[in-house]
Amino acid sequence: MGEVRVLGVGDKRALALMGRVVEMDVVEYTPWVVTTGAYDLGMSVRNGEIIREPALSGPRLGWMNLHLGRLPEYRGVRPIGYGLLAGEKSLTVTWHRVEAGVDTGAIVSETVVEVGAGDDAVSMYDKMMAEAVNSLFVLVQGGLEERIQAARPQGAGGSYHSRGDWAREEARYERMKRAMAWR
Repeated sequence: MGEVRVLGVGDKRALALMGRVVEMDVVEYTPWVVTTGAYDLGMSVRNGEIIREPALSGPRLGWMNLHLGRLPEYRGVRPIGYGLLAGEKSLTVTWHRVEAGVDTGAIVSETVVEVGAGDDAVSMYDKMMAEAVNSLFVLVQGGLEERIQAARPQGAGGSYHSRGDWAREEARYERMKRAMAWR
């Protein structure tokens, strides 16, 4: 990626996959992790924290986040699970710019991944992470800086799912299991 200095935050195993494509420094995230001028790009991959100031405005090119769901439809946590619950036939690997809102930034890249008949959240995660590496490679080869700057805004609408939503879904699932247990 030339002279672009990249800072990676999030899940170390997932960042190691992305590290096959782009060299980066991997650190634990705090809002003070980036000082202006230290990095050109921040990359957030499976990061459970919201990127906030002053880190948000630190890198010259801003931050790019990997989101394993179509935006704006599946903002927030567990987009694979919510997509499967909705009966989606395909899910989307999305690289987007990070803004102050959760998963609201402009779209840098989207890649559709088909859901097979036997796929579950685990198999889809594996397929989507492999595609995330491929799509990052395509971004780097096609001029990452230009692609980031040309990112397109998300469409209107969408939904946001929080950790609390997932807990409610798990409780609903348990109630459904009890309700369907006929002898």
